[in-house]
Amino acid sequence: MGAFHQPIEIGLSAGGPFRTIEAMVDTGATYTWIPRSILAEIGVEASFRRPFVTADGRQIERDMGTIYVRINGRGHPSPCIFGDEGSTPLLGVVTLEELGFGVDPVNRRLIEVPGMLMAVRHRLVPASEPDADPACRLEREEGQRRQGDMDRLFAALAEQRQTGAGNEFVFRGDAETLWREVSAFVDEEARCCPFFTYEQVERPDGVLLRVSRGSGQA
Repeated sequence: MGAFHQPIEIGLSAGGPFRTIEAMVDTGATYTWIPRSILAEIGVEASFRRPFVTADGRQIERDMGTIYVRINGRGHPSPCIFGDEGSTPLLGVVTLEELGFGVDPVNRRLIEVPGMLMAVRHRLVPASEPDADPACRLEREEGQRRQGDMDRLFAALAEQRQTGAGNEFVFRGDAETLWREVSAFVDEEARCCPFFTYEQVERPDGVLLRVSRGSGQA
């Protein structure tokens, strides 16, 4: 997805005061990232720490706090990472979902998306052999048998992105049909690639699939 910037207002609470900044919309980032000095200016203090896995596989911890974010008249408290000085502010997926926004990758803009009143399905299949050699065990005949199902599923692939922990695949279409197809795909993949962890999350317009190495920490 092409990156783009979005003006956002951030404050200590719903009562402000607010500061407007330009943040890069990053659907590969779980949490919003704001340089520490900007958070200090609006009075935000770190209240907890959380572990993260970097792109090169290292595990680090980052200070985090809660800020109030407003975008296009919508506001909501959201967790935020205390970023490095001089770094670019990032608008993460958690904040977008809390405010009810999705991303239009073609026109590079935020769009309003409806919330779900139903329980959102979530399925996690941990790696059964996290330390195994990362070599697919799929036999040629088995691969040929699965090819039609995989072609049908990946025809619904709307977006693929790399994260610090692995890869994310966004399938868009009928959520019920995609849930069944992604579940079947995960069951097959978990057998031939047991060194990956698979996580699927139902969305209003389809299914998100995360594939990560080993324990899948992110």
